[in-house]
Amino acid sequence: MIPRTFSTSLWPFTSLGASTHSRFARLHLNGVLCSELCNRVEEPMPLLAALSLATKYNAYTLQLQLFEKLAFWYPPTLEGWDNYWRSDYSVWELASTNWLTHYQMSFSAVSILRRAGAIHLLPAALIRCCERPVEHILHGFRTNKSGSYQLSEEDKQYVEAAWQPLTDMAKDQVFPLLFGRNPANHQCQDRSCYEYRNQIKQIWWLTNSDGFCNPVKHVFDAQWRIDKMKMCEACYREISDAYLQNRKVAWGSLPHIFCLQPAEADVGI
Repeated sequence: MIPRTFSTSLWPFTSLGASTHSRFARLHLNGVLCSELCNRVEEPMPLLAALSLATKYNAYTLQLQLFEKLAFWYPPTLEGWDNYWRSDYSVWELASTNWLTHYQMSFSAVSILRRAGAIHLLPAALIRCCERPVEHILHGFRTNKSGSYQLSEEDKQYVEAAWQPLTDMAKDQVFPLLFGRNPANHQCQDRSCYEYRNQIKQIWWLTNSDGFCNPVKHVFDAQWRIDKMKMCEACYREISDAYLQNRKVAWGSLPHIFCLQPAEADVGI
């Protein structure tokens, strides 16, 4: 919901006729709200709400500026994705009391971004939806405070179809050693190393109880330092090399996997 300080400024055009209403709304959104929202709001939900309104009234100036703001949460590049997970906001998202808000936001974002034509931001939003349980993807989910959240039929199909290819890509290419897809020349026989690899697989890579594995998951620098201490040098090198190389390939394949046209969703590295 848009904060009260902004929503009250919308009242002047709520009682106008249809054609005047649309013209007035467009001018108002491109003017006052464009400056207010883009300069002062730093939360995704009010920005998404504003984008929905800007799309309805064809407020193109505001739309473009909102695309730039929302690219922080739904980045079109892998570098932007990693920058988000290094930010303070990700700490809030990962807190146990906030994870549901994060997924509510993702379900809402997909439909709002698609209607607005922000196709370049959709891969990041869609892969966040993949991290929900399959039951939620197919049938939506309800919260006590905020009501129900559900993907459109079209996006359900895209997310459902992408779920297994993304998981296979993560296991076969990005984290092969963790999931037993290790090359034939892997010679580590260290039992403690094996047990640690299995431990981090369960903690870090299996995103939900249905077994989804995110091939573009961000690994925090602190985790790499722990991994380096806990694993033998050969295992650490093999895991980190596959992650650094194949994760870029996985990111670049997201538009194709989610059936987004390359010209519409140019996902950069």
